[in-house]
Amino acid sequence: QFSAQQSDRTSSSMQSREKTVLTLIYPRKPAERQVLLGLKKRGFGAGKLNGFGGKLEAGETLEESAVRELREECGLQATCADLHWRGCLTYIYDTKPKAMEVNVFDLDNWEGNEVETEEMA
Repeated sequence: QFSAQQSDRTSSSMQSREKTVLTLIYPRKPAERQVLLGLKKRGFGAGKLNGFGGKLEAGETLEESAVRELREECGLQATCADLHWRGCLTYIYDTKPKAMEVNVFDLDNWEGNEVETEEMA
């Protein structure tokens, strides 16, 4: 059972912990009720289906990071204006020293076709 005391501990833990800022992007075709996912080949989440994304690089906006990661991980081309920010999720793992702040985007307009890359199939 979840209690207010647990909630207070979680909040203070999140505030004092360093974080890694990441983006996660889901290309969608709403009219066809489809979402493009990739099979992660390496690193965190290897062997699982996921959207595309990664760490924010120095000097990048969240949108620039999402567009770059989409291109690097599956070959699709998009613009920052194509993105729709959907929310921010924070994950805390006992096995990781930093919290993961994941900014989630979707888009329904892009150019190109998906390709397999070193990171995603």
